[in-house]
Amino acid sequence: MICPKCGFSQPEDLYCALCGVDIEKYQEYLQRRKKRRYIGYLLISLIGIAGLSIATYIKSVRHLHPPEPVSEYDSKEVTPPGVKSYQVSSIDKPKFRRKTGRRPRADKGLSGDESTRKSLPDQEKTESGDEKQDKTKKAKEWFEKGRALDDESEAEAQCYQKAIELDPEFVPAYYFLGAIYYRQANYEIADQQFAKFLKYASEADRQAYDMYVYYSPSDVERLSEEKVKSEAPVKETKEEKAEEAEKETAKLTSEETGQETTEETKTVVRFLPVDGHIIVSAVLNGFVEAKVLVDTGAGTTVLSTELAEKLGLEGEPGSSVTLKTVATDVEAQLATLDSIQVGSLIQNNLRVAITDLPSLEKTEFDAILGMDFMNKYKISIDNENNKIVFSTTKKVGE
Repeated sequence: MICPKCGFSQPEDLYCALCGVDIEKYQEYLQRRKKRRYIGYLLISLIGIAGLSIATYIKSVRHLHPPEPVSEYDSKEVTPPGVKSYQVSSIDKPKFRRKTGRRPRADKGLSGDESTRKSLPDQEKTESGDEKQDKTKKAKEWFEKGRALDDESEAEAQCYQKAIELDPEFVPAYYFLGAIYYRQANYEIADQQFAKFLKYASEADRQAYDMYVYYSPSDVERLSEEKVKSEAPVKETKEEKAEEAEKETAKLTSEETGQETTEETKTVVRFLPVDGHIIVSAVLNGFVEAKVLVDTGAGTTVLSTELAEKLGLEGEPGSSVTLKTVATDVEAQLATLDSIQVGSLIQNNLRVAITDLPSLEKTEFDAILGMDFMNKYKISIDNENNKIVFSTTKKVGE
């Protein structure tokens, strides 16, 4: 073998007999140095090509846009009266002026005013784009004001409406406005707002704002297919007009005969069907929203332990009670709930039980609505349209 450093020829060995170098490591060093030289030559070539390309581009730009001669307005000197004029040599005067954007160049065949008028549509487009961004920004500010209130008041609804006026495609405002109307049992207007939400919402918006808290999958599909209704007040249907006329006739008849008559008041609440169970939305103590399982077989309304902690509700000492279920008996603590609202129905100071609740296969619920809430109403369930109708009767004139 030959030493790569000194060229001494010897039998194959780890070290050179003449210079003592490690032959294997020295060969690796030579390969690394050769590689670095190759990379250096490559970088120099690339830099040279880039510089040549830039020079060629600059040359072509200058060829396409030659310097513009100075117009007679630039070369003409105007000396105000009473001011001494100074002569400027031709050497000091610039013969050519590059484009600087200081003087708009008129199009060929058009005067300066006409060329300016020609560019106005582009300016209007820019201004309209800026104006749209400004309105969207203001819409977000109004939306944040509404979220800061978070009390389902008329003021909160007006904040969302103002945001929609500024930006008609502001998706979150439609969602929360629809939620307010839904919890107020104003389902017609809630449908309108949620339909507009579905119209403008992207897939990410639909994942961020869960429609299924308020609607069943079939209702969401129905709202997606429906045309957006007018924002004008909803007109009475023929059935509602006929029902109103019937009530008025009954009232007049009772006044003439002196007999007492009753009228029926109906409240419609939408529900979400899950595994054959009925889930409705309820508001507890005026500020906590919960998913509630409707159970006509339960005598007492039951809250989960987690929901009670969120409400700051604790079981009363010595108020332990045993709840009878199909599977087993469950121990619970009694407490008093300030208020519970389902749709537009509200009951105050309701005694409830607190315990751990099971969950269904596809969803969880926070409470069970028992007959202590529902026994004041006549209940009918419309499974086809996912609605529960709570009816009450009272004497006419009360």
